[in-house]
Amino acid sequence: MNENAYAALEEKLIQLIRIPTVCRTERYEIKRYREKLVELFPEVFRRADTQPIGEALLLKIAGEKEELLPVLFTGHMDVVNATEEDWTFPPFSGTIENGKIWGRGSLDMKGAQCALLAALDKLLTEGFTPRRTLYLYLSCDEEIGGYTAEEAAQWLKGRGVELETVFDEGGTIGEDFWERIPGKSVLVAVAEKGSLEYRFTAKAEGGHAANPPKHSAIVRLCALVSDLEENSASLFRRGLQPQAKQMLLEMCRSFAPEQGDALRRALTEKEDVAAGLTQSLPDQASFLLGATIAFTKIEAGTAFNVMPKTAALTANVRPSAIQGEQEITAILKRKAEEYQVECELVGGSDASPCSDTASFGYQAVEKTAHKLLGQLPVVPFILVGGTDSKHFLSVAKNAIRFSPIFIGKNQGRGVHGVNEWIETDSLHQAASFYENMIRDFI
Repeated sequence: MNENAYAALEEKLIQLIRIPTVCRTERYEIKRYREKLVELFPEVFRRADTQPIGEALLLKIAGEKEELLPVLFTGHMDVVNATEEDWTFPPFSGTIENGKIWGRGSLDMKGAQCALLAALDKLLTEGFTPRRTLYLYLSCDEEIGGYTAEEAAQWLKGRGVELETVFDEGGTIGEDFWERIPGKSVLVAVAEKGSLEYRFTAKAEGGHAANPPKHSAIVRLCALVSDLEENSASLFRRGLQPQAKQMLLEMCRSFAPEQGDALRRALTEKEDVAAGLTQSLPDQASFLLGATIAFTKIEAGTAFNVMPKTAALTANVRPSAIQGEQEITAILKRKAEEYQVECELVGGSDASPCSDTASFGYQAVEKTAHKLLGQLPVVPFILVGGTDSKHFLSVAKNAIRFSPIFIGKNQGRGVHGVNEWIETDSLHQAASFYENMIRDFI
């Protein structure tokens, strides 16, 4: 790669970090951010047909061959909030220090977005035209569910657009993956778990705390939580869909021999796959084998000596592909009734299907990785979190979730926490990766 090809890349990312885009808050300067993108990447916006979707943007760059299905790259402009407490540098300062760019969004995901747009801007400036039509979706609300992405998908669907692949964030160049693959590896998410929000509500007569009734609203709610926490492994169905099992078998090739053999036996020889997987991957088995439930918010009471009439709890369930929302909702409603608690599904989505590792999108990532990163293992996996890609599955054959940036073991804690930063070398590497992948495959 020409060392001067992305000479101003760090400064561009710094400018983007300095524009706070915390969705639906006073720090949501999304219009200024969009304007900055046009300023920093002029050739992209000159060549593209631009369609506003709410506060998001959908860009189209026409390809040479109409017979080839188009691809879509999606990435979000918004970030989660951050206060300055415990940060080494202020979160929206975009400070560059010791080969690192610090700030909210540097990893999630203004860094990758900046690298992608810089690569595409460079290619277009050089006269490049993609073989496939290329769409870019610049999301405005991914961090709060990405509901505008559904509007973008419907806009495409209404015009008869079918996508070969949607490329999104998710996997990265990781380190010591699951403590089973030593060193760096290219982690490509081929599926993601769903995310469902439930509200549990317990009601009672209330009254004075000096004369507490039995089985109050809080007591019943706590009993339900304890039951669900203790028995979630048996409450939800456990197992692996065939694609997930195949994914894990492919991962075995990158494990140390002893660990790889143990996992392979667990997947192919044991009658009880769940038991075998729990022995081979104890820390990961719970989310691979089925739905998980986490309790995230609780509301009750108005004073320390008043019994509340209502106690409410919010839970986040992450379903896998083997058990969908309808079945999970029925289970939770039945369990809640045992404690005289109401259960309501507030929103969310089911798990995504697995994309094939032989698909065009996965192969484009894998071959580019082999070209630029040597013999680093390329590993398919299931993403626990959610991305905008799920909203485009109605118009896309496959979804590949990967950003070509390096995130070390401890570095990832800053993605939604404190001290988020990206290495400048990683930023340049990402731009080179996108440039090569687009030129060679798109």
